[in-house]
Parts: sequence; C-alpha cells; structure tokens
Amino acid sequence: MNRTITITIVVLILLAAAAFGVGYYFYTHTYVPKPSSGGTQTPNEEPVVTGQNRLSTLAVINAFKTEIATYSTTDNAKPGETVISGNFALVSWVGDHTGGEALLKYDAGGDSWSVITTGGGEWSLKGLLEEGVPEQDAQVLLKGMGR
Repeated sequence: MNRTITITIVVLILLAAAAFGVGYYFYTHTYVPKPSSGGTQTPNEEPVVTGQNRLSTLAVINAFKTEIATYSTTDNAKPGETVISGNFALVSWVGDHTGGEALLKYDAGGDSWSVITTGGGEWSLKGLLEEGVPEQDAQVLLKGMGR
C-alpha cells in the first residue's frame, strides 16, 4: 500500500515538472508578430522590402534562410519584413509556434551577410547597442520595423 502511494506521488511530481517545463518553454519562446506598417503578411507571401536595395535585401533573406536551415528544429520559419541600415539588418520571421527578429551583420571582406542571432521576440534599442550596432543604425532598424 505504501509503495503504491509513493509511486503515485513520484509520478505526479514528474508530470507536474514536465508540464511546468513545457509551459515555461512556450511562455519564453512564443512571439506574436505585430502587423507591418505596410499591411499584414502571411508566411507564404514574399517578404516585405522596406526601401532598401532589393539585391541587398535578398542577400540578407538568403543568409537568414541558410542559417535557419542548419537548425535541428526550424519550426517552419519564414522570413518577413527586412530592414537594412549600414552593415546591419533585421529580419522578422514567424514559424508554426515561434517567431522573432534575426539580427545580421554584413562582412565586407567576405561580401556576405551572417546571422548574429535569430532572436526570439522584438529587439530593443538597448539590445541592439549591446550587440555592437551603432546607435544611428539601431534607430533606423527599429523605425523600419515600425517601432
């Protein structure tokens, strides 16, 4: 009798811990993107280009797609609005369950864009500055994303 009660309590504790872990994951990783200033965009549409050279924007999007393809779970991530300022770019993205804004940096020596981080959620001015983005570029990036 005591053994049955002990096993039941252990199983309930394990289930509660698993439920807490799953809840914590989705609480910290879920992102609902705001509609862009140019209207709404579904993940199957072409990414919104906001006033940059299209070839540069496509290079940024391709760098994002290449990086996200290396992840073990891509969550079916699709790029959205893309903003470039100086040697930095932000790409909003949305997946089946998550989303965020990826920060990329241009490498003039390699003539290519590389992903600094895919992020989870929106970037703040402080966060961009901490990643080494010059303040003027950070402000342009955030304004281009509608903030």
